Amino acid sequence: DLNSPDRLAADCIDCSEGLTCPVMSTVSALLAGSSPNGADFTPVVKRGYFSLEAEPIEVFKCLSTVQCPGGEPNICGGGREGVPCGECPADTYWAGSKCTGCSAWSVIAWIMCVILIFVGLVLAYYFMNAPMTSKASTLITTTCSIGMMINMLQSLGIVGTMTVEWPVNINGIFRFLQVFTFDIDGFAFACLAGENPVARYIGLVLFFPAALLWLQFCGLISKVKRKWAWDKIKLRSTMGQFLQVAFSTMSSTALVPMICYKHPNGQRSNLKYPNVFCGSDEHTAMVIAGSLMLVLGVCGFWAFAAWLAYMCPKFSASGRYDLVQSAWSMD
Repeated sequence: DLNSPDRLAADCIDCSEGLTCPVMSTVSALLAGSSPNGADFTPVVKRGYFSLEAEPIEVFKCLSTVQCPGGEPNICGGGREGVPCGECPADTYWAGSKCTGCSAWSVIAWIMCVILIFVGLVLAYYFMNAPMTSKASTLITTTCSIGMMINMLQSLGIVGTMTVEWPVNINGIFRFLQVFTFDIDGFAFACLAGENPVARYIGLVLFFPAALLWLQFCGLISKVKRKWAWDKIKLRSTMGQFLQVAFSTMSSTALVPMICYKHPNGQRSNLKYPNVFCGSDEHTAMVIAGSLMLVLGVCGFWAFAAWLAYMCPKFSASGRYDLVQSAWSMD
């Protein structure tokens, strides 16, 4: 080791992916960010990678060069923290280029959005259950068009989640469309749900059964007065249409914990939440929640809809028109 005063023999190891290692590179020079032999001999962490001061040659891969600007170990960009620069501090959220502080208006806006969503489910019962006619009515045509538009936006949002460097003018569009796939961390969702990624993910998963329970609850409350009572066929129809519209979003949300990527040091992180390492207790909790939604919400709804379609002729022949109407509404 020429940089050692006593010229002891150096232990040489291969330069890891994510490090730039010129001739005569040393760990001490990597930590210091400079070398006695000059800048040309200074090892650095590459852009898009991260390492800790305690283990500078154990390199982690980041999903963004903005979050991991490289240079010396233990450096994150935009105010990020954790390994590998995977989260913002408490009471902040990732705004695309830096961590931004949460404001009271952010929390109020999210509370209002949640209220509007649940109010919208109630309104959907009244506006999405028109009587069946031989000709398509204006209301049915409009609701079908809106449903197809939402499905298209969901598909585009899923495309936007791909780890591809999109052009700047398209990237902003995809970032907005990801709201239809429940990728809402960039919309200050952490201000409402907290900085814990596991809690945020489980909160997203619970939204779908909560919406169905809310409709059931409203159906029970409506029986207080006979003239307000909800029709059970229309209630089933509303719940089915909600699941139909949310099908793509549920599918992509359920698969979030199953998608991991590998770091140069051999560890694996979740693609959406890099600070959650695959195989950890946190990741296991996410996998359980995602698997339940995949089996019960996604595959369960698909199997139920297929069974209804298969059984419709038999229901019609036996006079079970209530089931036929429910199945028709989910077609």
